[in-house]
Amino acid sequence: MIWGGAQIGNMPVVTTYRFGIYFVAFLIGYYIFSHEKVEKILEKISIPTSILAIILSVFYVYFYFGKNFTESEILQNFATNLYCWITVIAMIGIFKKYFNLENSFIKHMTKTSFGIYILHYFVLVIVGYVLVNYFDLPAIWNYFLAFVLIFAGTFGLLEIISKIPIIRYLVLGIKKK
Repeated sequence: MIWGGAQIGNMPVVTTYRFGIYFVAFLIGYYIFSHEKVEKILEKISIPTSILAIILSVFYVYFYFGKNFTESEILQNFATNLYCWITVIAMIGIFKKYFNLENSFIKHMTKTSFGIYILHYFVLVIVGYVLVNYFDLPAIWNYFLAFVLIFAGTFGLLEIISKIPIIRYLVLGIKKK
């Protein structure tokens, strides 16, 4: 189903926007992975799927290193979709098995996760644009700085927006604290 979704709804100009695969993944997540029984199965097979994901990542890097990963030839490839899907399944299982706990930090992150989700891409685009167009840095520095700046920028912007009631409501849909 994922590979099939990767074949439809792709934008001709902005190739990373792939409505078909996003919609199929959303439906699978909502209707299948939201069941406790399925989560328990993924938890049981988390180690083998993680090993498979690592093996597939080696093959993926071997075949596609240095290529434009946003091209349809790569995005719609069965092996690419298999690698991505196995990795998602492995991560769900691993996080269910080893990181399914509750403390004050996790409660806070759960509360702010929607805001982080909404704001991170905006920050990512701006940071990426500025780093690529205004700085002539080696690739490794671009990745490192992007990671740090996107992380800090997303949380900083979320804190600022959370303090301004009308903006908080318009951007995050939160009426009162």
